[in-house]
Amino acid sequence: MEIGGRGARRAARRRPAAATPALGARGRGRPARRERGRVREAIKDAAVPRCVVQLPAAAAAVVAAAAAMPPNPASPSAPPRADEKLLMVAEDFSEVPMKALLDEGAVPPPPPPAAAAAAAAEPVDEDRPKDRPVPWEIKWRNVVILSVMHLWTLYSLTYIPYIKWQTYLWTFLLTHLAGFGVTGGAHRLWTHRSYKAKLPLRIIMMIGHGLAGMNSIFDWVRDHRVHHKFSETDADPHNARRGFFFSHVGWLMVKKHPEVVRRGQTVDMSDVLADPVVQFQRKHHLKMFYVLCFLIPTVVPVYFWNEDWMASFCACMARWVIGVNFVWSVNSAAHLYGGHPFNKYINPADNRFVSFMCMGEGWHNYHHVFPWDYKASEYGHLNTTMHIIKLFERIGWAYDLKTAPTSLVRRVATRYGDGSHPEWAAYAPEIPEEAAKDHSVVDRLLPPLHAADGDKKAA
Repeated sequence: MEIGGRGARRAARRRPAAATPALGARGRGRPARRERGRVREAIKDAAVPRCVVQLPAAAAAVVAAAAAMPPNPASPSAPPRADEKLLMVAEDFSEVPMKALLDEGAVPPPPPPAAAAAAAAEPVDEDRPKDRPVPWEIKWRNVVILSVMHLWTLYSLTYIPYIKWQTYLWTFLLTHLAGFGVTGGAHRLWTHRSYKAKLPLRIIMMIGHGLAGMNSIFDWVRDHRVHHKFSETDADPHNARRGFFFSHVGWLMVKKHPEVVRRGQTVDMSDVLADPVVQFQRKHHLKMFYVLCFLIPTVVPVYFWNEDWMASFCACMARWVIGVNFVWSVNSAAHLYGGHPFNKYINPADNRFVSFMCMGEGWHNYHHVFPWDYKASEYGHLNTTMHIIKLFERIGWAYDLKTAPTSLVRRVATRYGDGSHPEWAAYAPEIPEEAAKDHSVVDRLLPPLHAADGDKKAA
C-alpha cells in the first residue's frame, strides 16, 4: 500500500523538480521541510522584493523564524547562524545557488564524473533566457555620437601641454565625484541596497551621477538589476558572451535584444521610484546631463582661473569619455579576464586593474556572488568607494552597511571557487563547460554548503 495517499501524490507533483536536489542529501523528512518552510514563509511575509535584498526590512521576521528552528539532530555540525539564513533572499541576485544555505548537513564527497553528464541530460531551467540570436539593428545616431566623442578625446590630448594645473586638479576632483556617483550611488545604493543613505548624501551622489554623463539613475538601475538576474544570457543588456566589444560599448550601438526588454519589464523598481531624489533626477535628466556633465566643468576653469575655452572644453570631454570607458570596463574586462576565487562557474572575474581604475568595482567574481555587500569585495584593497562610504558612515550620512559573514565567504570560496583564493582551497567538482552555463545543472551537481568551524577573521 502506498503511504500518503492521493493528496501526497498531488503535493509531490506540484513541488518543483529542480528544487529538491538543491536541498542536499541531509536534512530530509517532514521536520526538515517544516524548518525550511518557516524560513521561506518568514521571508515572504516580510515582503522583500525578489530582485532587491533589503535585509534590515526583513531582519526581524526572518531572524525570529530562524531562531525558533530546532537544531537538526541528524547533522553532526552546528546549524548556520540566523544571519546566514537571511542570505537566502539574495538568490535571485546572486550567481551561487543560495538554496544550499538552508542545508545543515556535512558536505558529501564531490559527485563522480559520470554525474555531470547525467545532470546535463536532465531538463534545464526553462525560466532562464535561452540564447536566441537576433539580427543586430544598428542605432546609427548612437554610433555617430560615440565615434565623435572618442575622436574629440584623441584631439584633446594635443592640449595637454597647455592646460593649467588648476584645471588638472579640478578635473581630478570631478572625476572622483562622478565615479562615486556611479559606484557608490547608482550601483551599491540604488541597485543593490547594500547600505542606506540620508538625503544630503543621496543628493551628492545624484550630482555625481549627472557629472558622469550616463543614463538616468532609474534606467541605470533597471538595466543593472536585469544584468545580475540574467547574467550572460540574451536578457543581459551587455552579455559578455557576445564578445569584448559588445559588452564594452557595442551594446549601446544596437537595439536591445527582445529578451532584455521583456525581462526588464519584470524587475521590481518600486523601491527606486519611492526615492524623491531619483524621481527628481529622472524628470530633469537631460537638463542635468548638459549642465553637470559639460557646462559647469567647462565654465568654472574659464571664469575662476582664466583657462582657455578650448583647453577647458577638451579637458571636460576627456574626463567624460575616459570615465565612461572605465565604467564600461566592468562590463567587459571584469567579465572576461581575471580569477574566480568564489565561483568558477560564472563569467565575472576579480580584476585588479579594473578595481584600480573603477574605485573598487573590479572584484566582480565576489560581487556577483555577494551583490548585497556594500564593499563589493572581500577586503578593502583598491576600493576607494568602500572607504568613502565608511567616511560618510562616521558622520552619520550612511548607515546599515551590509556585508557577508566571513564564515559564509569561506564556505562559498571552498565550495565553488577555482582554488585561487589566497587562504581557502576549493574542491568544486569539474563540470562540462556547456553544462556549467545552466544554473539548474550546477545546482543539481554541487553538494550543499556546510556550517564553517569557527569564524576566522581575514587578515
